[in-house]
Amino acid sequence: MKKSPYEGKTHFGWEEWLFRDLLDPSQQHNGYCYGFIQAFHGKNKDKTIIENLYLYSKECIGTNSKTFLIGMISNVEIVKKTSLTKDEKHKIEQFIEQVKCDLNHPDFIDYSSDFRQMCEANSLYNVRFKPENVQLIKTDLSTREIRLPHGWYRFNLYDLNKKPKLHSQLNQLLK
Repeated sequence: MKKSPYEGKTHFGWEEWLFRDLLDPSQQHNGYCYGFIQAFHGKNKDKTIIENLYLYSKECIGTNSKTFLIGMISNVEIVKKTSLTKDEKHKIEQFIEQVKCDLNHPDFIDYSSDFRQMCEANSLYNVRFKPENVQLIKTDLSTREIRLPHGWYRFNLYDLNKKPKLHSQLNQLLK
């Protein structure tokens, strides 16, 4: 039996709130948007800045899937728990309360232990970026299908310099 991904069990992924601050500038803190990216939750702790972080999503239908480019964020800073200011900690507390309200829906299930662990670890925010560094695709995503190299999986960082054709394709799709 194939194990369902987290999103399949809970009906959401923690990245759902990545653009909350971007969509609501009143939520930004000192000109930054804060969010969560799984690739920095428990791994890649040695990173401080990611020059270009390409974002994609998968559409899974049965055992088949398609991958679509969503956009890119430049100069993504990895937030270190030890470097959070008092204001940033307050922002996290407010965010946690909002997430609790958002998740108060019968369709969302089986997430509470993850939520508690992430709140305690202050990892619901693990990245920050400037709004002007976000480039999202605003047209039909079905025209932005990509093929990831064999062995490349979700939630990992990959060096696109080792795959120049894919790197070129991604940049072309962002135009």
